[in-house]
Amino acid sequence: MAAGAALLAGLPTLVPAAAQVVGLESAPGSRGDEAAVLLDRARASADVRHSGVAETRGSLGLPDLPRLGGVAGLLGGTTRTRVWWASSQAWRVDTLSPTGEHGVYGVGDDIVMWDYEREQLTRVEGVVGARLPRADDLLPPQAARRLVSGVGEHDRLERLADRRVAGRAAAGLRIVPGDDRSTISRIDLWLDDGTGLPLELRLVGIDGTDALVSRYLDVELGAPPGAVVEPPAAPGAARTTTSTPDLASAVDLESPWDLPGRLAGLPASRTPLGGAASYGDGLARFVVLPLPHGLAHEVFDRARDTGALELDPSRGEAVLVGTPLLNAVVARGADRNHAYVVAGLVTPELLAEAVDELLANPPPRRVG
Repeated sequence: MAAGAALLAGLPTLVPAAAQVVGLESAPGSRGDEAAVLLDRARASADVRHSGVAETRGSLGLPDLPRLGGVAGLLGGTTRTRVWWASSQAWRVDTLSPTGEHGVYGVGDDIVMWDYEREQLTRVEGVVGARLPRADDLLPPQAARRLVSGVGEHDRLERLADRRVAGRAAAGLRIVPGDDRSTISRIDLWLDDGTGLPLELRLVGIDGTDALVSRYLDVELGAPPGAVVEPPAAPGAARTTTSTPDLASAVDLESPWDLPGRLAGLPASRTPLGGAASYGDGLARFVVLPLPHGLAHEVFDRARDTGALELDPSRGEAVLVGTPLLNAVVARGADRNHAYVVAGLVTPELLAEAVDELLANPPPRRVG
């Protein structure tokens, strides 16, 4: 499930950087040209200055497994955040809770996390290839940009009725996957009329329920005060620096196998920076996260213990952990060396096909 959650957090690094609006299909009578323009505006909104309060409600129903931190609660509950956004290189997001606040600061390519209760500052250096989602990833603009960055030429665009969100006029856009192997039924967005800033997002699963709803309750356009987006000095705080802030990023860095360029008939859409790779087109994508030997058996056994569904690959063994939106297969080969988590917003059948290929033709060891 870490790999699938990482897909939600890391789509910009897992899809081609040159994704284009050109060629996107439009539904008959859906004012497709206007919809394509809205999609382009959403993609280009990363430097729209604003401040506000947002609320995110998730209903993915992920198991609360060890070493996944607060991901299950983040994607399966309600989170309220306060946002100050000066640019994509300078921003701050505070998660509000009954016991205090946790702040995340964007400082260039680095992230600084401030835990007020523990008096701890953690700096994450550089762009992390694969990682678990944070609260700031699920804000309407960030979540929308991550999702629309993966929209492909066969996905369909439709205009929705305009509405008001957080007191502002907003234009509506619907995106419908063109591949029936996606577990996304539709993505509904409302963008600020003047700037294209996504103000509300609804991600609907194939079962018809809202898997993720994120919207601004209050928003003000314009640059926040410069001092607000600067990390606190906190002279007495404990300080750490890392490039692997969580389980997914650590596994990505340490994964031993050189994954294939094509899997289950789909091309790799990310050249592995570490060991992980994603595959697919448009909104039907999945991630493969090879597991290092020391972690493989723990992950497989724990997935089986949580009641995962046993699969029957041609070689090795595999189990499925599923939700209406996010599915994951944990698999290990007959040699007990090759092991993987294969996950994404796609059907279990597609994941099972990918796993069968990996187990039947084990990838060679990475060089270097």
